[in-house]
Amino acid sequence: MKNSVWLFFLWVWALQAQPADCYTVVVGKSVSKTGHVLAAHNEDDYGNLVVNLYRVPAEFFRKHDSAFVKDDPWFARRPAGLLWFQTTRQDFGDAYVNEYGIAIFSNQCRSREDTASGRLTHDLRRLVIQYAESARHGVKLLGHLVEKYGYGSSGRTYTIADDREAYLVAVVQGRHWIAQRVPDDRVAVIPNYYTIDRVNLADTINFLYSPDIVSYAIRRGWYNPETDGDFSFRRAYADPSTLEATWNKPRHWAALRYLKPSYYYADYYNPDDEYPFAVEPDSLVGVKDLEKILADHFEHSALEHYDGMNNPHNMEPLPVCHRGNKFAVVMMMMAKFPWYPGNLIYWAPMNACMHPFVPLSLAIDRIPRRYQSYPLREALEKQRQKEPNLFEQNPRHLFSILEKHRRWVNRDYFRRIDAEREAVRNLQAKIDRIRRRKDPARGSFKILKAYYKFYRKRTKHLAE
Repeated sequence: MKNSVWLFFLWVWALQAQPADCYTVVVGKSVSKTGHVLAAHNEDDYGNLVVNLYRVPAEFFRKHDSAFVKDDPWFARRPAGLLWFQTTRQDFGDAYVNEYGIAIFSNQCRSREDTASGRLTHDLRRLVIQYAESARHGVKLLGHLVEKYGYGSSGRTYTIADDREAYLVAVVQGRHWIAQRVPDDRVAVIPNYYTIDRVNLADTINFLYSPDIVSYAIRRGWYNPETDGDFSFRRAYADPSTLEATWNKPRHWAALRYLKPSYYYADYYNPDDEYPFAVEPDSLVGVKDLEKILADHFEHSALEHYDGMNNPHNMEPLPVCHRGNKFAVVMMMMAKFPWYPGNLIYWAPMNACMHPFVPLSLAIDRIPRRYQSYPLREALEKQRQKEPNLFEQNPRHLFSILEKHRRWVNRDYFRRIDAEREAVRNLQAKIDRIRRRKDPARGSFKILKAYYKFYRKRTKHLAE
């Protein structure tokens, strides 16, 4: 009986924990403070996993990818080198930036597809990013692969961005996909539902798609041109339960209240609001603005209620920064030159509200070994390893140390967080000194070493 009760509560917890699965904000170049596209992402996954960071040489994965790209003229060029954020145990958690400053990551978006299947899972983003010469080229590669091999998950929205433009690519289990370009003067927000709505099929600049994207929806009874009006991708293909879900709409609004407070009031959430694919922000958006969004707990709004909790990460509805965050990134790409030093990735391991963003140049020449569970040559082989607790398996890994720190802060978050943020100022001052004194490649390595040393020392005497 006790086992049955325990399994029941575990099942309930899993249902509550699972829905919020990543979060993304993409800024068009005309409304960015840098004059270039900015792309921000929270990677949300659950369980005892770590994130490894690798610098991958060009052509390193060629033998692994040959089953998909051999003799395919779409993939005749040399595969690019990569910076790889590997989320262990996950098929869809990795983020990549290739040597030309093109980035890819994804958000789960469940579809209503229940008959199709496909072969592509974690391979898809790796194949795309190795061969993409631009964001738009990456979209075409992705579409080609999905139509050829099929997609093996219910649904997902990939963000593919470079310094000049970004696309959201919605993929459906099987062989259907559609992409929409983020307008230069808009900002797009993606929680865990499809955000591509009304589609202008004649506009081949801003939309790309599989050939039967509409006819298939009609055949399945998901879209009726006579009664439904213009074709809406999200209304046709999304799992209907996701469109009004409490883990989606509040987090969508959380970003809009910063981006356009003149319309989406910063303190008032209206569950009846409908959100467009992208909004024109009230002011230019910078890296710090995006960092603030990724660390948001609905502060100073009607949704901010902790009800006796020790920390805000278990709130319902879940905030943007919550218990499932594994890392946050803000991509600031400036040029498409190979390993361009000015292409920066601002990375916050774990929760962005307590673990600060560190600036990493894409030119970084090596990664400290405490950021890796195993050598690069073993990384794909061990991507889905089943060890029960990767923190215990890797006690000196950065993520094991940060998990210890996160648990300690969360036990009394509201009393401890201010002191932690004050302490972090010393780390940030050291990072600034390194950036001034070192070239970007060596400086980024030194910054990672300093980050590790800071938290190793800070957690050394913490009680579990």
